[in-house]
Amino acid sequence: TYIDADRRLRYTNETMRSWFGLDPQAVMGLHIDDVFGLESTAQRSAQLALALGGERVEFEITSTLLGKQRHLRSIYVPDVGPDGRVQGIFTLSIDITVMKQAEAQLARLASSDALTGLPNRREFDQALAGAFARQRRQVREGRVLALLFLDIDRFKSINDTHGHGVGDPVLREFAILLRRTVRGSDHVARIAGDEFVAVLEGLNRPEEAEQVAAKIVEAVRAARPADVAITTSIGIASVADGEVPPPDLIALADRALYQAKHQGRDGWAALRWPGPDLRA
Repeated sequence: TYIDADRRLRYTNETMRSWFGLDPQAVMGLHIDDVFGLESTAQRSAQLALALGGERVEFEITSTLLGKQRHLRSIYVPDVGPDGRVQGIFTLSIDITVMKQAEAQLARLASSDALTGLPNRREFDQALAGAFARQRRQVREGRVLALLFLDIDRFKSINDTHGHGVGDPVLREFAILLRRTVRGSDHVARIAGDEFVAVLEGLNRPEEAEQVAAKIVEAVRAARPADVAITTSIGIASVADGEVPPPDLIALADRALYQAKHQGRDGWAALRWPGPDLRA
């Protein structure tokens, strides 16, 4: 478009019809507030002011046009006359919705596990760092943060016996079961192979994490994903402090998982930071 210094449209192309449902000729000479609506022009008021003040502006914005949400990249170029005054602005807006959707999809793929759809190790590391930041604020309230390490007992033998045609569905159904068993606010991820984690925040006491682990163990025993009987072992590391380095809590949960395996699998073991407190 071309918008004059009084904010009236002096030129627009056929995109006006496809985006706004308006005849380009019918809007000539009208104020942009009357053409695009006050909400739309208010959304761009800062950029319009800069351009009408003589500054070239480039920005991205999201607008709903004819009921469709569009991501737009817009450029406003001042039209400066011989006397140095801004006579108007040339505007160019490009629909980048498809590109933004592709970027969002790539971001999801980069942070999620392709097989189960759960967050991956990269996303888990970020989530754990965020959980510790919140834990530091909740220490005075006596809240507890817990990390659960889980794996499927003897999963390698399932793959060796039945192949990936069975192993993959087992992993997918295990992920669904895990997601359903914990709270909606808990963060669950697949970090490698048959290894999963769950971050439980805002607990009142460590025993709550142990109760969750017991529920998971029972639910897995009752399930038969891909018509295969499976069990799980869980290591729990809980902390009431907010200053523990996340890798140390991960190492503690890993030790607890090893303990659960040593005790015979199909169960859980818990360690509370910083002292040993093992359960079966």
